[in-house]
Parts: sequence; structure tokens; C-alpha cells
Amino acid sequence: MDVQITLSRPIKVHGEETHELTLREPVGEDVSICGFPYEIRPQADGESAAIKPLADVILKYAARLANVPPSSIKQLAMADVSALTACVMGFFGQSE
Repeated sequence: MDVQITLSRPIKVHGEETHELTLREPVGEDVSICGFPYEIRPQADGESAAIKPLADVILKYAARLANVPPSSIKQLAMADVSALTACVMGFFGQSE
């Protein structure tokens, strides 16, 4: 299932201004290339764990899944980075 994200500020993609990105759902090949977009860290109690999003991996997924160059992803406003983080993590059963 594709997810469409409306950007808070437009970015340039292949020289054209865009106001939204559409991310396709990742497949096994994407995980093989990018890895998982999070790290699981055990907590001090030894019984629970925390999930830490990995920004560099998430942004790599964003470029790949939206089929845009990494240079376009680097232009994103922080609000849009947060939206993309939630979207990518959501594909893996986790939200921000």
C-alpha cells in the first residue's frame, strides 16, 4: 500500500518543485539494501527494550521508496522528516 505525504515546504526533485511524496511499501530487497530502520536496545531492567529509530537508514528508505534522489531528501523541513520517520517506521510495525 502506498502512503502519500504532503510536505510542509516544497522540495526540488529532478529540478521540479514538489509538494508531496508517495512512498511505496518496502519489500525484502529494500531491507537487504537498507537494513532495518531501527535498533532494539535492552533496558536496564533486563526485561524490556526500547526501539531507537535510525535517521540515516530512515532517510535512505524515504529516497528509495519515494523514488527520489537523496539530494532531494536532504532539503526536507524537520516536520517532513518527522512525518517520513513515522511513515517508514509504520511499515515495520512501529510508529515514531
